[in-house]
Amino acid sequence: MPPVETAAEQGPEPEPVGLAELLRQAEELATGDHIEQAETLLRDLLAQISPVHFALGRLLLGKGELGAAIALLGVAALLHPESLDAVLALAGALARAGRSIEAIRVLETARGHHAGSAALLRVLGTSLLAAGRPQHALAYLEQAATLGPGHAGTHLRLGVALARLGRCCAARECFRKAVALSPGDAEAWNNLAAACHDQGLHEEGRRASEQALALAPDSMAARSNFLFYSNTDPLLTPGEIFERHRSWGRHVISVTRSASDSCPRAGPGGARV
Repeated sequence: MPPVETAAEQGPEPEPVGLAELLRQAEELATGDHIEQAETLLRDLLAQISPVHFALGRLLLGKGELGAAIALLGVAALLHPESLDAVLALAGALARAGRSIEAIRVLETARGHHAGSAALLRVLGTSLLAAGRPQHALAYLEQAATLGPGHAGTHLRLGVALARLGRCCAARECFRKAVALSPGDAEAWNNLAAACHDQGLHEEGRRASEQALALAPDSMAARSNFLFYSNTDPLLTPGEIFERHRSWGRHVISVTRSASDSCPRAGPGGARV
């Protein structure tokens, strides 16, 4: 049986080659007419560096440094367009910065690499909704719902698009699916309450409004729907209806005063500029 070589017998392991040395090698290959080899080496380097751009970009995004995050995530998405995470992170950062048109362009470009991604289609549809283009959003959200029928957010956004286009019955069915998949989503319950109101389904709408308010008691939209259904509830007396409105009014005044008290006030000398 041949002897097993030890680490000492094999000799010292080669030291890792630094980035500067690899760049020098690529430059030598390029100047020596070995263009393809130089390109391969540089592409390998980029593949190693790209995750750093993505990781740092997401970190800065979490810190709210949008400009730097967008720059880094843009490089990551450019170097690795097949990375869905990089594309979605870049689009999200652009949307947060108010650059929705650029976010939509990034997502539409990425469809070539991610044609079957329900996540990309959902984010693209949501971005188009935010840009006031429900008709364009509808096609993408319908595809996303087909590819990923178990995602509550997709059904919610699809319902919003349908409602904005006047297709109330279809919108209501989407909201029903959303609350069935995610019973803790106050926004979905509130949209269902509004859809039921538009179609005269008062009992279902009342229950949905109560559920939305229970999940989000400080939501103006949820409270608005709840008070509307209170106005038409035959089981409530006029005094009870009045009390519900007054209770909410007092709550709003309390919240407004608290916010005002937390704001810095100018000293005796007046406001400082």
